[in-house]
Amino acid sequence: ALGTIREALDRYGREHVAFSFNGGKDCTVLLALMHEAGLLPTRRDVASMAPSAPAVSSSLTPRSGPSSASYPPLRCLYVTPEHPFPEVESFVDACADEFPLDVRRINGSMKACLAEYMAAYPEARAILIGTRRTDPFASHLTAFSMTDPSWPQIMRVQPILDWSYAEIWAFLQSRQTPFCALYASGYTSLGGIDNTVPNPALRISVRGLASRQFRPAWELEDEHLERAGR
Repeated sequence: ALGTIREALDRYGREHVAFSFNGGKDCTVLLALMHEAGLLPTRRDVASMAPSAPAVSSSLTPRSGPSSASYPPLRCLYVTPEHPFPEVESFVDACADEFPLDVRRINGSMKACLAEYMAAYPEARAILIGTRRTDPFASHLTAFSMTDPSWPQIMRVQPILDWSYAEIWAFLQSRQTPFCALYASGYTSLGGIDNTVPNPALRISVRGLASRQFRPAWELEDEHLERAGR
């Protein structure tokens, strides 16, 4: 996965790579991977890179190492549902506060939102996406896949395409990576308030009766049921 991310940044240049980020578990993994690899420091880290004026200036003393200019904000497309969860909005905002993310929220279909985004940022040539092979229409994709001819033309970069549901949660938990609070309440795939409920497969039964309580998302055993709450 890291190799794919690095290849995208090397091939297209950081300023030409966007990030599809909606606060879901898969794109949260991408965020954590980039941070872990030193490709996306926190805002605090970036601020600490700002050079301070030396007591004595000398042209013989070269500056080395990364600077804040090396890490401009990563442009993000957040395709928002008509009625987003407050928990998702809060998590996206928290991530944008923690990392140098320039989040552009656009409501509508993915195709329409991508067109609007690329009209605003025509320099975008590739977009990092947390697609996995079990997602709809993803079985035929590769790590680098151009959008279909009828779509706005951009290279889709999918670093975790072959990760399983269990691997997603193993990664997040092993790194103690923060994630959207809804996952702890039985949600396994996030959409909008009007089309997303906790996964029925995680409902807790009390004395044989179904309750309104749900086990957390990472306890789902059958990954084929990941989208059962959508």
